[in-house]
Amino acid sequence: MSQSRLVARNAIFRGGGEVIAKLASLGFYVVMARELGNEGFGDFMFALSFTSVLVLASGFGLDDLIAREVSREKDRTHGMLSNVVALRCFTAVPLIGVGVLVVVLGDYSTEVVIAFTLVGIGVAIENISHSWYAVLQAFERMEIVSVAVIVQRTLVAAAGIAVLLAGGGLVPTAAVFMAGAVVGQLGVAWALPRFVFRPRVSIDRSKWLGLVKAGIPIGLNVVLFTALLKIDQTLISMLSPDGNAEVGLYAAAMRLIEATNFIPWAFTAAMLPWLSRESGALGLVRGYEIGLKVLAAILLPIGVVFVTLAEPIVELLYGPDFDDAILPLQLLGVTTVLYGFNTFAATVLVARDRPQDFTRVLIAVLVGNVVLNAILIPPHGADGAAVASLASGVVLAALSIRQVTGVIGHVNLEHAFLGPVLAGAAMSAAMVLLPVPAIPAGAVGAVTFAGVLIAWERVRAPEDFAATVRLVTRRTPAEEGT
Repeated sequence: MSQSRLVARNAIFRGGGEVIAKLASLGFYVVMARELGNEGFGDFMFALSFTSVLVLASGFGLDDLIAREVSREKDRTHGMLSNVVALRCFTAVPLIGVGVLVVVLGDYSTEVVIAFTLVGIGVAIENISHSWYAVLQAFERMEIVSVAVIVQRTLVAAAGIAVLLAGGGLVPTAAVFMAGAVVGQLGVAWALPRFVFRPRVSIDRSKWLGLVKAGIPIGLNVVLFTALLKIDQTLISMLSPDGNAEVGLYAAAMRLIEATNFIPWAFTAAMLPWLSRESGALGLVRGYEIGLKVLAAILLPIGVVFVTLAEPIVELLYGPDFDDAILPLQLLGVTTVLYGFNTFAATVLVARDRPQDFTRVLIAVLVGNVVLNAILIPPHGADGAAVASLASGVVLAALSIRQVTGVIGHVNLEHAFLGPVLAGAAMSAAMVLLPVPAIPAGAVGAVTFAGVLIAWERVRAPEDFAATVRLVTRRTPAEEGT
């Protein structure tokens, strides 16, 4: 199997698995929002976002470190997996404890404190599971990761919805979330030695410091990037006069955006092993250009749908009580595309042993984001946080692409972006101008986008178009000439 097809295979498996998993999670969160209301839903999402920021510090770049190093030399699995898991267990407990202490000292009810603790434990266990996922990623067996995630998310959704519809409140729902994380961890720990590679248990505490030092530059990016994505909800809870009710509105929009984040994540995860091994400068530049084009072609139409059809989407999924989430969804819809570009840039820089380049721009953007939120949230609540998120995403995308080009060489951004941008503009025009309901408008927009993009690529980028046809049809260049 060629490398391009292997990347595509793994991206499709991982992305397809996430589609199923995200649909299950989306159903869970939609029912939760309806059954618990703005405040209860906001309480759960506050716990999820805050603990996610805290617990990520226990991994601190070790997942990408495992994926990068094991992809270069498979026998490194033995020492790295055992020690990374041990490190995570050792550090997760005090981190969750800090979070619980903050909530106890804050103005939160006992129910919220208990739910926060349960959600935090679940997030910590999920975080530990990522060590196994990283090994499978390095072996380019992403289908196993997908199965594990599907099983976990489906079980959580089914059990959580049943509990919510039976009248279960915030705490039982949080307990279901935690139990699902346990099942997911057990599943992936069973699958790795059975189907791929049997790592030896080899815990050596003398290696922990070296792992931590190697992971710090990568971990800073993970923590800062996650903080940039999650901190808005925490700041809304603390700064908005309406507290977690505004968090619920913002989270209702953000959950839809986050439901699409698996697309760039699956693509970049599939690309990481190749990016780590590739030694040719021209190959890297070409791969990055095509990667940007693929992400733009997939994510732009999704962003257009969020912007143009925000009102019917919110009313269909959440009901009229969440009408104030429409504007945040429109603003955050644009970040769907920006997230893809930023994730890809981070992956390239990690693969080329230059994660610190991304760290510098992340710190600057995160500081700016906090300042904007502090200014905009008190008077505008969720709307202000969405504006801050959009502005931060635009600045980060511009700076991160510049950092990548400084490492791998000149990239033709017009070649990467012009076709998808023109297709997105045509799609927006078609959806806005046609006086039809949302679903037919979306279908017309999708057809318009595909038609314009195919026509443009066939005329202006024939090599990329031919490569795409070969990838889809499994034909080789020699076969095309016969």
